[in-house]
Parts: sequence; structure tokens; C-alpha cells
Amino acid sequence: MTGGTLSGGDLPLPGAPVRPLSGRVSASVDAALRRGAPAVWTVAFEIFDSDLAVPALGETIRSAHAAGSFDGDRLEVADASGRWRSGTLRAEGAVSFAGRTFEGLRVTARSVPLADLSALAFPAAEGGPDLSGETDATVTLSGPFGAPEAEVSLSDADFVLGPVGFSGCAGSGRVSGDRIVVDRMAGAAAGGLFSLSGSAARADTAAWALDASGSATGLDLGAFDAGGEAGLAGRLSLDSFRLSGTTGRPVLDAALSWDGAAAAGVRLSSGSGSVALDGENLVGDLRADDGAYRVEGSVTGLLSRPAIDAEVVLTASPQTPRSASPACRSFPPRWTAASPFSACWTL
Repeated sequence: MTGGTLSGGDLPLPGAPVRPLSGRVSASVDAALRRGAPAVWTVAFEIFDSDLAVPALGETIRSAHAAGSFDGDRLEVADASGRWRSGTLRAEGAVSFAGRTFEGLRVTARSVPLADLSALAFPAAEGGPDLSGETDATVTLSGPFGAPEAEVSLSDADFVLGPVGFSGCAGSGRVSGDRIVVDRMAGAAAGGLFSLSGSAARADTAAWALDASGSATGLDLGAFDAGGEAGLAGRLSLDSFRLSGTTGRPVLDAALSWDGAAAAGVRLSSGSGSVALDGENLVGDLRADDGAYRVEGSVTGLLSRPAIDAEVVLTASPQTPRSASPACRSFPPRWTAASPFSACWTL
């Protein structure tokens, strides 16, 4: 058994996805010699307190510890651990340097910061989601170093997306090249429950193509009204929705229902309807116990922090109108913590 210290130039492994920057190492060599045959040797190693660079991501794994073996072509990782940002990582599996491939390398992560993951997946120029929080995850890597396939499962994810809080979320999917597939994601959001599935694929250098569907039930409208100025109340359900288009121009079609809803001083009682968003253009038809409504307006920042500027018109009512002239109530036209949307109600 031998021991020593590591530096940035030590242990050069051709095409390795990680590179030691510092730390300590101990190793032993087991060699088998047979007359007329090449020597067969295996290095059993253990690395302590190492910092490992991940060149492909421009990231560093801190305080790493790893144990395994290497025979010149294949690296077997029996147990590895370390820290990335505020999260912890553990790994086991195999890597082939002869084939330059991952062979079922399994990484288990705890308390991984989602904002940092989002920043890696969506550089600032691509306008990624306004995301914060943490998740636990298991990732199994296979395929070539340069373009691996990843099977991903998430659990116990608590995060905030734009203005909405999510908790206890779990799901599974896979990442391959420039394509992300979500087999299923479910959890709690805004006091209700949601589930979705779908995919995202890079459409160009600045946008991703979207194809997702799902539902969200029992959402507390008050959760979308941080300052209370919009007077949102009641429960909203997206009985079904379909999200398509791109991150730059999303297209949303949704069937919805609500119970005891109120906004901008107007009660909609209970009802149902549909809304459609194409880019920033919003239209919808709603039917409540007290009449039918038409919605027209615009939405920006749907996938980050929505800003809504809409007009809601009562188009039919079983009751005599209270006034022949329209009554209109307006709010600031962009989302802030205190005023989520602009609305004009014609009664």
C-alpha cells in the first residue's frame, strides 16, 4: 500500500469526466504475471478530502472521498461522496475509459439547490425559470462521456417557481442530449395538488420547444396575491391543460373550474370555462352561476413570473344589469409582490 497527495496534474485518466485538484490518495497494486502473456494488473485506491473538477460543467465537487479499483480500461467506483454547492452527492458504478462511456454510474443527491441546477440547464441568455428551493434526486448515467443519457428520479422537492410555492414533489424522467422527458411529476402547489408529464427539446440556441399536459386542483387563489391588492380568493382548478410552443412563445390551452372565487371586488361564485394563451395573447370564456364572462388580455413571463393585463366582460346575466354604464376597476399592469395583475371588470 502506498500513499501521497494529489494535485491538478496527478492521476491523468484519458477523457475522464472528473479531474483531481487536491487531496490525499492511498493505493495498492495487484499484478498477475504469466509466461508469454501480458501482465494483468489492478489498482485498488482510496481518495480522501479531494476537490474534483468537472470540466464539462465548469463545476467542482468539494470534500470528495472515493474508493474503488482501476485496471487501465475500467474504473469501478465502490463508494464515492462529496459536496456540490449546498448539496451532498454519493456515487457508485462503473466507467469505461476504453469505450469512454458511463456504465450505469448511479449518483444519489441530497438537498441539491434547484436555482443552481436551473442556471446550468438554462444560461442567463436563454431566460430560464425563476426557480428556487431544494430537491433529493437519483441519477443513473449511461452512454458516452460527451453525450450521456441520464435516468432521473426526484423526491421531496420543495421549491418556488415564480410566485408559487411547491412542496413534497416527486417525479421521474430522463435527459438525453438536448431533450428532457418528464414521465410524471406530482406534488402540492398553492394549497392544492398538481400532476404533469411532457417533454422539452432545444428548438434553437435561445429557446426550448415544449409539449406538456396535466392538471392542478384546489389551488388557493390567495396564494397568487401576495400583497392582497387584487382581492383574489376562492379555489381554482385547472381540470386539464396543454402547454406547447416554446419557452420564448408558450401556447397554453386549459379547461378550468372554480368555487367561491373573487377578484377585484367582483365575486364569480362557482363556475367553469376555458382559456387559451398564444404567446402573450389571452382569451377565455367563463360561465358562473351569475352569468357568462369573456376574458381578453395579455400575459407575459408565464414560465417565470407572470404579469397579467386583462379585461373581463359580463356578456350574459340572468339578472337585470345594475347600471347601463360600465363600471371598471383597474390595477397596475405588471406583476409585483403586491399587485399581480391588471383587471377591468365591465358589469
